[in-house]
Amino acid sequence: MSQFKLAFIVFSALTLLATLKVAADDAPSWSYLITSNFRSEYVDEYGIVNTIHPVVQTEITITTPCGLYFDLWHSHNLTRPGDFNYNLGDEVDGSIGYSASLWKEKPYSLDIDLGVTYEDYVGLGSGKGDIILPYLELSHEFDLGKLTLAPYVRVEYALPATGNSNGDLSGSFAFVGVKADVELSSKWSFEEKLQLEADDGAFGYKPGGTLVDLTSTLTYKVDDHVSVDVEARLTRSLNDSIEKSSAAIVGVGVTCSF
Repeated sequence: MSQFKLAFIVFSALTLLATLKVAADDAPSWSYLITSNFRSEYVDEYGIVNTIHPVVQTEITITTPCGLYFDLWHSHNLTRPGDFNYNLGDEVDGSIGYSASLWKEKPYSLDIDLGVTYEDYVGLGSGKGDIILPYLELSHEFDLGKLTLAPYVRVEYALPATGNSNGDLSGSFAFVGVKADVELSSKWSFEEKLQLEADDGAFGYKPGGTLVDLTSTLTYKVDDHVSVDVEARLTRSLNDSIEKSSAAIVGVGVTCSF
């Protein structure tokens, strides 16, 4: 099965899911989320250091009332401010997905996130190095008053896009983790995210790469639509996969929602 057939199947499934009615007490509405973060370097969720230089990473997410969403993400290496196609740290990702809550009656509720991402490594030229990534994530939220715990599992499958000249990069990724969100006050909150990632050699890497990732985020709510985040992230490879390395990243960002 070609990557385009698989992408078409995923898109068709998302479109079908989007036609389903979402049961809710209040009628759902469109939502818009914009984030922009300065980070000391770009280490992706697989533990690969794309650049050791500072980057600005911006994301726009539009979610429809039925749960269908569209996401555009951009990373730019600040060492070349006038060149958006430098490659090392420069990237554009586009996603289409569907998110919803299944079996909303707690404690059996389950959240689902299903979609496909196209990763465009702009500095390599059209199609070169580009990846198609279908994904599925399942999570459950435990509301403990001021503390919210959300364990999750996620799977992705990498497919080289047409024109990719870097060989066979197909393969799978698996993630398991938990998010802990603490409401410190009406203005302040703190989130801790612990994640374990493993793969079977996708992207042409050595099989069996495993990574532990810990991200701490302190958030200040300016008003109902704007918040400011400060984050610290540690990643550590658990084996000798040379593509994955341990790193410490710090960042600060702004989030706007409406």
